[in-house]
Amino acid sequence: MQAVINQLIKNGIEAMPSGGNLELFAYKENGHVRISIIDEGIGIDPIQIKQLGQPYYSTKTKGTGLGLMICFDIIKRMNGDYQISSKEKEGTTFQMIFPL
Repeated sequence: MQAVINQLIKNGIEAMPSGGNLELFAYKENGHVRISIIDEGIGIDPIQIKQLGQPYYSTKTKGTGLGLMICFDIIKRMNGDYQISSKEKEGTTFQMIFPL
C-alpha cells in the first residue's frame, strides 16, 4: 500500500512544475477508509483519465506507463476502488476507497 501512496504523491508533485499544494486526507466512512490525494497541478483531460492505468500509457514525457497500472492492480487486489477527478490548469484529486 505504501508503494501506491508513494507513486500517487510523486505523480502529484510532478504535476506541479511551478509548485503548489499537495494535500492528503484519510478518513473512515460507512465501513470504508477513503484516502484522498489532491494536487494543484496541470490537471488531466477526461480522455487521458480514461486511459490512465493502461500498459505503457503515460502523460509524462519520461513515464513508462507502468506505475499507475501497478497501483490500480494493487488497489483492486485489496478489494478497493479508486476515483479520479481533474480540471485542467486547476489540479487532480485521486481517491482510494477500501473496506475496513
